[in-house]
Amino acid sequence: MLGVLLLYFIGKAFFDLAVDYDKYRYRWGYAILGIVCYYGSAILGGIVLFILYELFGSGSIDDLDERLLGFLELPLGLLGCWIGYKILQRRWDNQVARENDNDILDSDLL
Repeated sequence: MLGVLLLYFIGKAFFDLAVDYDKYRYRWGYAILGIVCYYGSAILGGIVLFILYELFGSGSIDDLDERLLGFLELPLGLLGCWIGYKILQRRWDNQVARENDNDILDSDLL
């Protein structure tokens, strides 16, 4: 149940970001992108943790509890979402700044 709430808040944050920057047409796509970003970074982080544990750990990854691995992947997934959110936010800020820049001659061609 807590996982569903987490996914809801991640999707809502990306949805609200899309609405704030007038991306109304694809706002649900950006909400889904946030969830995919969470799972993608959690899986990638789990693979990195698996490799590091096998190389430097005292035992095998088979001996590790799956809940512990899930708790270790949670901050990695959230970090990946935060990075994706900031990338979209910075990209859209730059687009808005470029559109509002009237000092450039022929700015409509950029």
